[in-house]
Amino acid sequence: MGRAYATLGKYLLAAQAYKHVIDLNPKQSSTWFSLGIAYLDQMEADSRKLSSKDQSSPYAKTLFAESLDKQSRYAEAAKIYISVLDVKPQPPCLHSELGWTLLRQQRRPEAIAAFKADRETNSSCALAILGQARLAIDSNDGDEALKLISQLWARDRGFVTTQILTLTEGVAANHATSFRSVLSERHEATPVALYELLMSALSGTTPEIAGNAVVYDSKTSPAITPGVVPPGTAEAYYQAGEYRRCSDRLSSTRSAIRSTGQPGNLALLATCSYFTGDFERSSEASATLADIAPSSAAGLYWSIKSNEKLALQALAHYEELEPDSARSHILLGDIWRQRNAYTEALDEYRKAQQIDPSDQAAMLGISSAYLGNNDIEKAIETARAALLKNADDPELNLIMAEALVAHHDHAKAEPYLNKSLRAKPQMLPHVHALLGRVYAEAGRNTEAIAQLKLGAESDSDGSVHYQLARLYRETGDDKSAAAALEQMKTIQKRELERERTNFEEVPSTQPDKGPQ
Repeated sequence: MGRAYATLGKYLLAAQAYKHVIDLNPKQSSTWFSLGIAYLDQMEADSRKLSSKDQSSPYAKTLFAESLDKQSRYAEAAKIYISVLDVKPQPPCLHSELGWTLLRQQRRPEAIAAFKADRETNSSCALAILGQARLAIDSNDGDEALKLISQLWARDRGFVTTQILTLTEGVAANHATSFRSVLSERHEATPVALYELLMSALSGTTPEIAGNAVVYDSKTSPAITPGVVPPGTAEAYYQAGEYRRCSDRLSSTRSAIRSTGQPGNLALLATCSYFTGDFERSSEASATLADIAPSSAAGLYWSIKSNEKLALQALAHYEELEPDSARSHILLGDIWRQRNAYTEALDEYRKAQQIDPSDQAAMLGISSAYLGNNDIEKAIETARAALLKNADDPELNLIMAEALVAHHDHAKAEPYLNKSLRAKPQMLPHVHALLGRVYAEAGRNTEAIAQLKLGAESDSDGSVHYQLARLYRETGDDKSAAAALEQMKTIQKRELERERTNFEEVPSTQPDKGPQ
């Protein structure tokens, strides 16, 4: 049933079916893998929706900035965060997201200002307090760091548990040693679970994330600030940074929320659930919000973020059950390749191939990595060997065709491209663009124009529109040629701006407005 739902594109229903199988047999590794892929597919589908609705919205831009941050492209990420700081509505904690990116660039004064801005104007943002705790660790002020972390722990254990690696990632060895010493001195006064969590993370051991099992401590949780919203409401808990209580309060009335059509409460439920580490509840709330308000950028934003977390959790379970399987190495290879780390990707794909020399996914990964690394000869050689075993695979045919086009063997590429037309829908624009190039080289201008128009949405550098303009001019259609050239200039300007940010310094900023 899960596979059937996945084939129909109903990925969350597929996930529900897979989870039922896992309840019956938690050791079935293939189901964990399928569950992770279902969440990734849902994430991809939501990303396409958000991109098609409004690429310039703060929600879309924030997700893009987060992806750049994960690729260590911090200057670009910071510039995008800065561009949406004053645009409303927006995701929560934007100043703090910027602060963490600046901190990773060692731009400490600006990071301090960013975290301070959120704390002064956005009391609900625990990410700002976490940032200040990290600043204290980096200053060898372990007492201040522990005080702030304990404050967060009292508010919401789930937040601290799921964000612990954010706190400790990249901490210098001497600072980690200093903070461990403070922890040891304060051992008796520190909650046992928090002490063990911090010690594990600081020692470089990945702590076990409790996720949905986390609970708040009603005895130590701070009181709601009066006079802002009615005490005891979900909004009050959210403003106090008590995300689990906020989530529980809203979840108990979720059916009523849906029947009365209150998208704001669903967005708050998705937000609070995500921050406390209950990613399943956040995903469910986002899906319900998508039903009620299909155009909600906030719903798509939280769906993308929560389903990404769920995918990573499921795939981590899979790797625990099959730590050295071919599929595990292929999964890691795919992740490295998506980050343009081709050497690391090739290492993982080769490990998979050593385990199973006939694995088609490993050969596809190797040829893709070679192609991405501009090693055309090896890409062709690997793809050709793989096609001997699976001649009709559309993705292998596409890799082979793209490598041949890069090698200027356009005529040889055409039959491979024709087989590539059975590839996934999101890959088809690229296939059409390549076919357009092949037809243009053969002098089949009318067919080339038709294919290039179908492939226009895959144009990332203006080359497709440039070729269209040239072909339009050759056929006497000067008006269409001029329009294609204008579109080419727009794309090139956008790409030039993106590339420039790789070398530019982030402009100095003193954030002074927290997200509303």
